[in-house]
Amino acid sequence: MVIDRVISEYLQDKGRRIIIPGFGAFIRRDEGELAFLAILKHDDGVLASEVSKRLNFSEAEAAETDRKYAQTLKIQLVAGLEVTTHGLGPVMPGQG
Repeated sequence: MVIDRVISEYLQDKGRRIIIPGFGAFIRRDEGELAFLAILKHDDGVLASEVSKRLNFSEAEAAETDRKYAQTLKIQLVAGLEVTTHGLGPVMPGQG
């Protein structure tokens, strides 16, 4: 999925944390490994800004894309499926 790539590139390029609003956050630790924290769900605007910039979307389009992405991930987790995010690793049911 395109948003996976945006998130992965952001974490590789400059970011230590990116929140998927309403879903959770990926955090790059000092050792370089990624962790997923379901508790961080508030929208800090970073993901929408990155989607807007990297994919040439308006802020409104980026926010809607983020919302749909989070909803897709939630549906997969509720169904008991492991969510594999390209370049980020898996998120297991019970984490999101």
